[in-house]
Amino acid sequence: GKPNTLQVANLRTEKSVVVDTGIGRCMQLIPGKKNTFSYIFKYDSTVNLMMSYNFMTKEKETVCMFFNKTEDYVWTKDNLIWYGVNGKLMQRDTDNPDQPKEIFDFTSTPCSTFYRLVLDPYHQRLAMVSYEGKKP
Repeated sequence: GKPNTLQVANLRTEKSVVVDTGIGRCMQLIPGKKNTFSYIFKYDSTVNLMMSYNFMTKEKETVCMFFNKTEDYVWTKDNLIWYGVNGKLMQRDTDNPDQPKEIFDFTSTPCSTFYRLVLDPYHQRLAMVSYEGKKP
């Protein structure tokens, strides 16, 4: 729909509940937090919020704020958040989410325009989607 909605469905009852509207494309389980996943809420034209939602308690919380329309991220097994900004791989620690740290600078490589990320199940390899020219 417009805007996009995040809905949680009960497969047994075939009923769903709208959790949020105006969400982004990335959702992931949060390591170490049972029954909890994260997603992007598009707050306004300059800020996206990473939110968490617990299936059991139905509680929503803000994890951190992203500027530059960041939508794609991955959680590491150490509860760190990795995401890209202007060709740089950034990291946020959930204990101090307002202090981003640069992990790697891809700006002088063919991968400088990466935006989607995924870690393998063992958290040993990172795959990124990048593009040439206009963003698809």
